[in-house]
Amino acid sequence: GPAPDGAFDGCDVVVQRTFPNQRVAPVPLEVRAAAASWADGRLTLWASTQNAQQARDQVAEALGLDAAEVRVITPDVGGGFGAKIATDRDTIVVAWAARRLGQPLRWVETRNENLLGMVHGRAQQHTIRIGGTRDGRILAYHLDIVQDCGAYPRFGLFLPSLTQLMASGVYDLPYCGSSFRVVVTNTTPISAYRGAGRPEATAAIERAVDLFAAEIGQDPAEVRRRNLVPPDAFPYTTPGGAVYDTGAYPAALDKVLAAAGYPELRAEQARRRERGDAAQLGIGVSCYVEITAGDYSGGETSRLVVDGTGAATVYTGSSPHGQGHATAYAMLVTSELGIPMDRITVRHGDTDEVPRGVGTYGSRSLQLGGSAVHQAAVEVRDQARGLAAGLLEASEADLELDLSRGVWQVRGDPDTALSWAVVAGPAGLAADVDFKPASPTFPFGAHVAVVEVDTETGKTTLLRHVTVDDAGRVLNPVLAEGQRHGGIAQGVAQALLEEVRYDPDGNPLTGTLADYAAITATELPSFELVPMETPTTVNPLGVKGIGEAGTIGATPAALSAVVDAVAHLGVRHIDMPATPLRVWTAIREARS
Repeated sequence: GPAPDGAFDGCDVVVQRTFPNQRVAPVPLEVRAAAASWADGRLTLWASTQNAQQARDQVAEALGLDAAEVRVITPDVGGGFGAKIATDRDTIVVAWAARRLGQPLRWVETRNENLLGMVHGRAQQHTIRIGGTRDGRILAYHLDIVQDCGAYPRFGLFLPSLTQLMASGVYDLPYCGSSFRVVVTNTTPISAYRGAGRPEATAAIERAVDLFAAEIGQDPAEVRRRNLVPPDAFPYTTPGGAVYDTGAYPAALDKVLAAAGYPELRAEQARRRERGDAAQLGIGVSCYVEITAGDYSGGETSRLVVDGTGAATVYTGSSPHGQGHATAYAMLVTSELGIPMDRITVRHGDTDEVPRGVGTYGSRSLQLGGSAVHQAAVEVRDQARGLAAGLLEASEADLELDLSRGVWQVRGDPDTALSWAVVAGPAGLAADVDFKPASPTFPFGAHVAVVEVDTETGKTTLLRHVTVDDAGRVLNPVLAEGQRHGGIAQGVAQALLEEVRYDPDGNPLTGTLADYAAITATELPSFELVPMETPTTVNPLGVKGIGEAGTIGATPAALSAVVDAVAHLGVRHIDMPATPLRVWTAIREARS
């Protein structure tokens, strides 16, 4: 419902506006595909999914089978972005038809079918109301959400509650409220897409803060700094009931502004405005916080086996589709056991090998799956210590594991060294872990986007994108950077280019990649990534999720930069995506 009476009473200024967070398509590199084969009443199903175990359970239920009668195998998956969580009806139909025909079947959709039939993301309409004092203190914020669920509501029903949970963003607000309605339309169903409800919350409040700053004539970065949750307030409970674990929001903002050279950017902007250049500079700032491993209570599984040759195998319920689990999980084992990475194999995505698992979505892999692998390695090390002590006839306290050589020895006596092969012996060593933390984690950061807008054509060029994305401790900088790059690209894409469109009768107008403007390297600069690590206390690794961070911070920064480039012409707002036509039209309307 609406804000309670009096919530905005103490405000000098109140701004209200309605705008879309448009429907977008996930566009994975690999479209959906499946193959099914039956033997002795048992189904083997190869599926492009983010979580083989949930897919197995869904397929079994749909076909009236026991879960043990279904084996799902998930090979390497070329991108999921939330749209491949569990499985779709299409895959179930392949399995059903293979049984009916008595022969193996396979199916691969076309790109056109993928754009029409795979779930879409976002599709919310926001009405924001923000109020505060003339000197920049925000006193009240209310967000009303209308969620388009498409024709067959799926996870879309749940998305507005995540937007509500994160509605207040990084700000310490005396009043923050939200409300939502869900509508069903004759369009493709909406489900989770990279960020799933959290980019929407951030886009809404960051646009609101910009509108508020413009209304009181203050610098948008200063207004943000004035209202951030202070570093000594953690753990911080938001008006929406989230408990932020750790954070240093002012530090993230200061770091990104310094890296971007913010005062000089504003000076260059002023010079261009004074000269009346056709090419105007826009600077967009966004601050964000998000929830990762929001479904933390499901945890994640790991099994670690060290065999008689001294090689290790990790079985994980977490499922990679580009994140580099094989590298990350091998690193975790090496750091605890000293077994070289080339002797560690990571196995996933086969429900006969890993019957229990949850999978990958919601930026949960390292903090849940990785923590499970870490814990399994610690348990194997503890078992090995006892065995090595027996073999060396020494006390456990006198033993040490030399990680550089991967051998057990009596402390300070390398001549007593025993290899993992000897300690594990013919029987091998194994540990099974089901890791469940006490709560989710809340990564955060700040982005600065710098654009050039051609005021004669409305065309935007993204010149620079500078980010701080703090996801706690970083295990592997290269993998973390890759996740940031992909997220930033998809976030910028929503701000500037991408939109699923239908005609008034519900016919799709964006059924090919000629009509749907998916972003490419051509439209993007090299990103400037600023490091910052604020560990969490929630898991033994101190890590938070990184998979969705870029998507959450980039969109409002890029949109804000476009509006900022033409603000001096009287433009206050442009709906996403800020296409050349929309920008050109906004300039024309402001001038007239």
